Amino acid sequence: MDELPIENVLAETGISRRNINYWVSTYSLEIVKRGRKNYFPRKTVELLKLISMLSNLNIFSSIFIRWLIDIYLSRKISNENELKQLLKIKKIFSNELEIPVPKIHEEEFNVLLNAVGTSQINLKIDDALL
Repeated sequence: MDELPIENVLAETGISRRNINYWVSTYSLEIVKRGRKNYFPRKTVELLKLISMLSNLNIFSSIFIRWLIDIYLSRKISNENELKQLLKIKKIFSNELEIPVPKIHEEEFNVLLNAVGTSQINLKIDDALL
């Protein structure tokens, strides 16, 4: 498995050490400990890039980013109650208030999740993820 030391991750991603440590902890990302050093699997590095991009947009909450990570890694979705509330709010907006809520089709969502595994992640701000 392609595992990178923190120095290489810093150089490749441009993300601060502090953010990397925070995001690894917050989003329960995989790292490999060898002695006193942490090594980052390629998938984790790509997820860090995606998290950085989503965070820099200042549109998505950390809870929403966590949901994306959980879905991609096939983990039980954390903060499930908040997700249910979001879906309820979406239903109120679209059904009761007749405010059109952008939809993302399952195929597009899968493309987004599959992009995490590549070094080139292309997202359009127009693509609504709610």
